Amino acid sequence: MYCDCPQFQRCCFCLPLRRGVLVIAYLKILFSAFMVGVYSYEVHVESNTELLYQGLSVRLPAEACVFIYCVECVFAAILIYGTHKRITRPVKVYYYFSICTLVSSVLMQIVDIFSINSHSSFFIFELGLLCFTGICIQLYLLLLVWNLLKKLDVDGPHVYDNQLHQFINGDLKLESNGVYNPSTIPVEV
Repeated sequence: MYCDCPQFQRCCFCLPLRRGVLVIAYLKILFSAFMVGVYSYEVHVESNTELLYQGLSVRLPAEACVFIYCVECVFAAILIYGTHKRITRPVKVYYYFSICTLVSSVLMQIVDIFSINSHSSFFIFELGLLCFTGICIQLYLLLLVWNLLKKLDVDGPHVYDNQLHQFINGDLKLESNGVYNPSTIPVEV
């Protein structure tokens, strides 16, 4: 069976793709830095904590939580660098890191839910809803990064888009010389 992944030209239906990925990456780095601070405080206070990572709740020591969010900060910085410079290798590194963390956190969540039977059904439902939301957001980010990779591979590092032209005329592509298709006729109103 042939399945095609969706092609996004815009992030959240309003921002251009590259700028949208940058905004999400900056938000991820800010959130990761905040969580490093929270879990560093938990290490200092020595209380029993639960890791909340990408909407998934997993029981880990606070030191492991600090490490995981520090690694997340580093990889978000790699995504920001690659997206700003239009270099595909750092963006691919983040893409593969994000796939690995998504798969591992989902597996850990499944093991955590089925290993502890003392939870009430409402708690399981609430946790499942939180997990589903986190997975959907992470999958959306993965699709955005994948579309950005495709766009960077096709366009190269030195091609800039006329975003108003794309917005008005849809998905018209640049020719190899960097000029839009000459058959595009301006519409008079």
